[in-house]
This record gives sequence, structure tokens and C-alpha cells, in this order.
Amino acid sequence: FSICIFAIILASGCTQTNPFTPPQWNSSLPSVVCLGAHCVNAEIADTPELRATGLMNRSSLGKNEGMLFIFDEEGLHGFWMKNTLISLDAIWISSDFKVVDIKQMEPCLAEPCPVYIPKENAQYVLEVAAHTTRDWNTHVGDTVSVGIRKQ
Repeated sequence: FSICIFAIILASGCTQTNPFTPPQWNSSLPSVVCLGAHCVNAEIADTPELRATGLMNRSSLGKNEGMLFIFDEEGLHGFWMKNTLISLDAIWISSDFKVVDIKQMEPCLAEPCPVYIPKENAQYVLEVAAHTTRDWNTHVGDTVSVGIRKQ
């Protein structure tokens, strides 16, 4: 399994990070996040401002695109879909890069908007287009691999 992920990351021009040590991400570095054999190019939301804006006001999200939200520590980080125009899958990921929860989130253009809260603590949340996790057969407990795309 890890050999396959490593081969995919190498083929996509990335440097692999140790999945048990948080990479030195920042919002200016394009990243790749893989669930099994499936990878997305992920924008990074690593500041309060970027996390608050997220994918608001976007009319589409490509099949292999997403946004990775990075928090300073694990917690029950809730998400809402205020001013988000597209349905998304949210994948909550623990500090040791295991999927701890998955929810499909629907657009919300008027308050009150529901807040989606994970069942377990997470340090990262990956948002991808709705139904991606179903199509990829992603489940709680799966391991997530990450890489930083070479400039």
C-alpha cells in the first residue's frame, strides 16, 4: 500500500513527507493529498483568514482539486457552508493522518447554516467535490498521505 502511494507521489513530481510528522506546509506551497491511490491538488488554508474563507463563492471545484485546512492542534473543528455554492465532502484527519470522519456538506446561502462537526478530534480537514469519497471508496480509518509539490 505505501509503495503504491510513494510511486504515485513520485510520478506526480512531489516530495513525500513522513505521514506521521506534519509537513512544513504553508499557503504558498501547492500540496498533494492522497487517499489510497487517489490524489488531489490541495490549496492550503493554514491561517484563521484562509480557514474562514475556505471555498466560499466558488462555482466549481475540479475532480482532482481540494482544500486542506490545517489547525494548530487536534479538536472538534466544525465547518459550515455559508456562501458556499457547491456541495462538498469534508474529510476530517487526525494528527497521525488517519481519517476520523467524513460528511457530505450542502451549500448554505442564508443563515442559519448547519455546522458539521466530526465524531472525533482532527487536526486537518480536506474538502473535495461531493461524492468523491464515495467514488474513491474512502472510509474512516483510512490512511492519508501528503506531499509538497516541487516548484
